[in-house]
Amino acid sequence: MRSLGRNILRWLISLVVVIAVGLTFYAKLREDASRRIKTEMVGVIEDMSLPPDWHEEATWLVEAAHKEAFDKALDVTKKLGRKFDERVYYNEIFDLIVNRAREDGKTQLADRLAGERSRFLLHVTER
Repeated sequence: MRSLGRNILRWLISLVVVIAVGLTFYAKLREDASRRIKTEMVGVIEDMSLPPDWHEEATWLVEAAHKEAFDKALDVTKKLGRKFDERVYYNEIFDLIVNRAREDGKTQLADRLAGERSRFLLHVTER
């Protein structure tokens, strides 16, 4: 009977370790993907025709809005290659940064970002 209890305990501990390793691996992959996409989005902002002082503000807005937009665009229930919807991310991040710029009283920046939005495209390839 003791042997059976030990085997169950070993099995449970092994299961917990495997789950923890899997969750850590998933979190690392998600963090890497998030970082790559944010870098791409900051690159889009850098390529925009904005006055130099606005680039810094727009980059800060992207940094602040990225997590919310990324979480909205990611659907882990879909199969690989379809988990991240770049159109949802792109639209959401622009909605967020334009709205936040307006809320901060920076209506000219918001208008310029809204105008520049259609001139660029974000393309993401899942790994």
